Amino acid sequence: MMKEIVLYTKDNCQACRLMKAQLDKLNVNYKTENIMENAEQLEYFRSIGILQLPILTIDKTVEAFGMRVDKAKQALKNHGIIE
Repeated sequence: MMKEIVLYTKDNCQACRLMKAQLDKLNVNYKTENIMENAEQLEYFRSIGILQLPILTIDKTVEAFGMRVDKAKQALKNHGIIE
């Protein structure tokens, strides 16, 4: 079964561009969503204390946020998405 991977970003976000580049380099199939266009999701992330972008979710669970490529890679490995 295919995992749903979403990278929440915003415009003019250097860390977001860098995380996208890393995911692309790893050939990960993901979608991006501009968090500024989704007030409900933004409020949810704030309510659980996540204030940094980008935010990587796998099957709707937050796996990494901010410029934590190491955590993102580990989560992708744990879910069997990359080796």
